[in-house]
Amino acid sequence: MARVELSVNLNRVEGDLEIALALEDGVVTEARTVGTLYRGFEQILVGRAPRDAMVITPRVCGICGTAHLYSAVLALEHAWKTPVPPNAARIRNLCLMTEGIQNDLRQTFLFFAPDFCHARYVSAPWRAALMEAFEPFRGAIYRETLAITRRVVEIVAWAASNGDRSENADYKEGKRRLREIDRRLRDEIRELQRHRG
Repeated sequence: MARVELSVNLNRVEGDLEIALALEDGVVTEARTVGTLYRGFEQILVGRAPRDAMVITPRVCGICGTAHLYSAVLALEHAWKTPVPPNAARIRNLCLMTEGIQNDLRQTFLFFAPDFCHARYVSAPWRAALMEAFEPFRGAIYRETLAITRRVVEIVAWAASNGDRSENADYKEGKRRLREIDRRLRDEIRELQRHRG
């Protein structure tokens, strides 16, 4: 029985992450991921208003802010039992798909491909072509990727800006309820602080 173990450390963008895999006779017998980095972003939210999560959480990552925002919104909606209109769900999914495209472009052409421009590949026959394409801030594909991914951010911002113009009564009612919950939370916090005195 042949056993092969593979362990890959991915420390480039996401932080310290290890993916391990064991194969026995070509069959996966073990698979695991280990995240060893504690970033502690959730500690920033302690003692803050719940809706602050929608401003702070997307800043956790410079690559996938929309996904983090979506998670914060889902948590608040679940906690407050707020219904999500179908069109709002569609817009969110469109934004997540758009961000997925952006992530793939950035990961491939801004983070992975420029590694081939490293001096260790100076004698490789393909190095000149890759330098032309992927040299950070100079390569043609690198610069084009920067421009395209900026446009992707504009698409997400445009979609988000249209949310307030929704004619969906459920959406408007949900927003009204969120404002009311926020007001009640602020009142309760003030009352608690007054009693602590």
